[in-house]
Amino acid sequence: MIFIGDIAHPFDQPPTWGETNWPWSHQSVVANLEGALISNAKNYIDIQRLFNHVSIMEVLHSMNVKVVNIANNHVTDVKNMLSNTLT
Repeated sequence: MIFIGDIAHPFDQPPTWGETNWPWSHQSVVANLEGALISNAKNYIDIQRLFNHVSIMEVLHSMNVKVVNIANNHVTDVKNMLSNTLT
């Protein structure tokens, strides 16, 4: 099992690093998101906040991520987005 952490993708487009052939793609992965999931990222790009565009979930799935940890200090940087992340 592989643990990766401090993932933040505060952009309004899917991450291009998801196209990388990661050496752990054959193992189960646990990832730490450094912020909540947001679908309307354009509203927050110019504000200094850490968050993840929802498209990151598809990329993490392709990387064989089985568990995502959101317990960190930036999960509430964008008001009311924690409940969006949990649903």
